[in-house]
Amino acid sequence: MNILILTNHLNIGGITRYVLNLSLGLKKIGHRVFVGSLPGWGRKFLEENKIPFLKLPLKTKSIFSPRLFFSYFILKTFIQRENIELIHAQTRITQFLASHLSSRLNIAYVCTFHGFYRPHLMRRMFPCLGDLTIAISQAVGQHLIEDFNLNKKNLQVIYNSVNPTFSCSINKPRTFPSGRVPQENRKAQDVDYAHLKGSPTLGIIARLSEEKGHLVLFSAFRQLIKNYPAARLLIVGSGKKGEKLKDWVKREKLNNQITFLGNIAELSSLFKILDVSVLPSTLEGLGLSILEAQANGVPVIASSIGGIPEIITDKETGILVKPSNPDELYQGIKLLLQDSQLRQKIINNAKRQIEERFSLEKMLSGVQQVYTQAIRQRKAG
Repeated sequence: MNILILTNHLNIGGITRYVLNLSLGLKKIGHRVFVGSLPGWGRKFLEENKIPFLKLPLKTKSIFSPRLFFSYFILKTFIQRENIELIHAQTRITQFLASHLSSRLNIAYVCTFHGFYRPHLMRRMFPCLGDLTIAISQAVGQHLIEDFNLNKKNLQVIYNSVNPTFSCSINKPRTFPSGRVPQENRKAQDVDYAHLKGSPTLGIIARLSEEKGHLVLFSAFRQLIKNYPAARLLIVGSGKKGEKLKDWVKREKLNNQITFLGNIAELSSLFKILDVSVLPSTLEGLGLSILEAQANGVPVIASSIGGIPEIITDKETGILVKPSNPDELYQGIKLLLQDSQLRQKIINNAKRQIEERFSLEKMLSGVQQVYTQAIRQRKAG
């Protein structure tokens, strides 16, 4: 099968990890896979694994940008030259392109929805849904049915996977007095995080945006250090709320205990020093960082919203708390730290769940079935 996977960019993040895992997995089982996008960190991964990359001028958030006009003709020529049989689009911009290309060239089109989207007028007028649509959780699937009138028969829920062998070679990092390593040079096995270890050490791996709940976590952490004065909190990610969050930490004089690490490409070395991973989101499609923490033996506490309850069963595979509730979050963190038996049960159950429900093989099997059905439907007219 000749497959073209489209996304806006290949910067570090959940969609990029999905694209890289999926493209490598599909290639290994015999498919011919291409990735089209703006360049970014993940391009090196594609080159190392000999997955062809098509550079596209997609630096825009508007479906009416002239960049999409140029991208359309680049893609049209490429699809015809490489005899592409199916387009798999990951983002609003690429779904708009794929929808028009698939209609014009009469080839199968599949889209994946990675989260929740505002049902504004333009999105309702131009939903750009695929022949078949993949949702990364039941919660996201229900959102598409209710808010975008997606026909349930064209929807398939396929959970994201965790690939334990995922890695990408990056130049050996430079070390700075602050202990920070620039994201473009960061590779987990080259970085020693031991100097960041506290007693205990918490971490949050998420984009620095309002819906990820960093300020709620900061408030809970402020309570925690009354009981654990040597505790550390490590912040992984970047985003538009970064300066606001750093200002809060500075005002509260917590610079020595809350550390911003920026983006980290490969997280296994960081997980080795974490005692608890936290995700206090107010909106979450699934939560890839939860799966990665669970796969690495780190217990997770997270908000009971969106797709998170599909990953975490309270006090079985993690701890669930109400969103935007720092007191409940604090109590949950304290419970994980104080109850060693509960902690170990959660670690063991979560690892078993990863193997049974969130393996790369399981995701690939589901995606392949969707591809085959989409191509069959397109040929049948």
